[in-house]
Amino acid sequence: MRRLILAAVFLLPLAPAAPGPVVRAIDPPNWWVPTTRNPLQLLVRGERLAGCTLRSDDPSVEIVRQSVNAAGTYLIAYARLAPAARPGRVALRVDGPNGSAPASIDLVAPLAREGRFAGLSPEDVVYLVMPDRFVDGDPTNNAPNVDRANPHAYHGGDLRGLAARLPYLKQLGVTVVWLTPVYDNDDARPPYHGYHATDFYSVEEHFGSLDDMRALVDAAHRLGIKVMQDQVANHTGPTHPWVTDPPTPTWFNGTAAEHLTNNFKIEALADPAGNPAERRAALEGWFGGKLPDLNQNDADAAAYLIQNSLWWVGRTGVDAIRQDTLPYVPRAYWSEWIAALRAEFPHVTVLGEVFNGDPKVVSFFQGGVAHDGVDSHVDELFDFPLMFALDGYLSQQSGAEKIAEVLAADTRYPNPLGLVPFLGNHDTVRAISALGGDPERLRLAHRILMTMRGMPQIYYGDEIGLAGGEDPDCRRDFPGGFAGDAADAFTARGRTAEQQATFENLRGAIALRRAHPALRGATTKVLVARGPLLVYAREGGGERALVAVNASDVTLYVFDGKPTLILAPRSATVRFEWQ
Repeated sequence: MRRLILAAVFLLPLAPAAPGPVVRAIDPPNWWVPTTRNPLQLLVRGERLAGCTLRSDDPSVEIVRQSVNAAGTYLIAYARLAPAARPGRVALRVDGPNGSAPASIDLVAPLAREGRFAGLSPEDVVYLVMPDRFVDGDPTNNAPNVDRANPHAYHGGDLRGLAARLPYLKQLGVTVVWLTPVYDNDDARPPYHGYHATDFYSVEEHFGSLDDMRALVDAAHRLGIKVMQDQVANHTGPTHPWVTDPPTPTWFNGTAAEHLTNNFKIEALADPAGNPAERRAALEGWFGGKLPDLNQNDADAAAYLIQNSLWWVGRTGVDAIRQDTLPYVPRAYWSEWIAALRAEFPHVTVLGEVFNGDPKVVSFFQGGVAHDGVDSHVDELFDFPLMFALDGYLSQQSGAEKIAEVLAADTRYPNPLGLVPFLGNHDTVRAISALGGDPERLRLAHRILMTMRGMPQIYYGDEIGLAGGEDPDCRRDFPGGFAGDAADAFTARGRTAEQQATFENLRGAIALRRAHPALRGATTKVLVARGPLLVYAREGGGERALVAVNASDVTLYVFDGKPTLILAPRSATVRFEWQ
């Protein structure tokens, strides 16, 4: 009997060995050495990572701490890079109770500093472009979902196309090109605009590759043009893999099933005594109830986002960052983010979007002061209050008094010269459409813009009077950038007489600004602001400029005992004198 029992046991089938861990990706995929970012976070994505440990076979890379999420799909490790670390592939492995999986990260040489990471100044003129709507330079990346008849779909513009048209921007006088985000987005729901990231470490394939992005930056720098990258730390796209499988339980504010909806009340954030419930909804709410709101109070999520910003700058050589939806992220995070950015790239400029018409609210978010005990250290802000005031003035819905009020509020900003005046962008009605389709008023608007303090910004197509209503109509294709276009507005021959007049007017206004330090100077004094009449003085570089504007449809006379200025309808004059 004993012998029979043993035989029976021996014949039982063996249970299959449990499968081991699988590594799908590591963020970041590479990093430069030497670096100020130490320790470096490594986010390992894979399967069956529960109970696993990340190990390094390279003595120059030491794993100092790590954790795995409950689902076993993310391992978050922090690696200390030794001063002796050199470029090359670092072999890593994920060891677990059921085996191991290979992994690696590439250490690379840093980009040369010369001609890169330069930052912005009042000497600059910014040109905002949506890559998808500008020029199709590589038709091979158009599939899938390119449909120019659909205003919500990809249209085919890309980074190579933009690079090919940099000489056009140089001819116009632009010194900075600002790109809307180039992150990889969901092809099933074509977010051509780039603000719905599904992978923060990849370039959207409709736009090209990381090599294309770097080639664009290098080409721009050769022409003396800087590049500003649009970054998004506030939210992901609705189909980002994290939404259903977050690396930590608090990676997002809430979950897809249960979360706050953003109320967009940034006024409550700018008021230290603001309603706590309103403040929380503004900081933690999902945009439209759909865009997952990243939680920068989660230390691991914050580290990931900080490193991602550094990686894009360090791997492409851009000169500035435009940070989307700035107020909806905790200010303490911005302070930490800026500190990391400054440590690695001291001269890179950060421009923040604060979409509000009240200077009291907007100025709250600029760095240099701590209204609520926190200094965000954010460099510069877009001047939305002036945008609204200029729109009202030029469309004759309000008078010059409103512009004077906005300029008087410059004392609220630690650095008003860093403000970015503009007439419109990718989220607003096109400038010419807001002005009733009047190209003469648009040309007047451009002359005012180029005589204002700060760093003026142009929206692509405004230089030829491209029309457009509410989003997405304000994001029309640039004529001549796509196969089959009836006209090519990149050339003088391809423009209508009206388009050419608008182009030359703006080019002349930019050249005038570049030629006269007073128009880039620190001092702005409003002398007259009454109805359609606006007169102000600009000073700088030992020069004084007197700017007089008539937004009405009749001739205006400015008296100083006698008529000293005669202003034709819808006109602006500039007079210079040396001090």
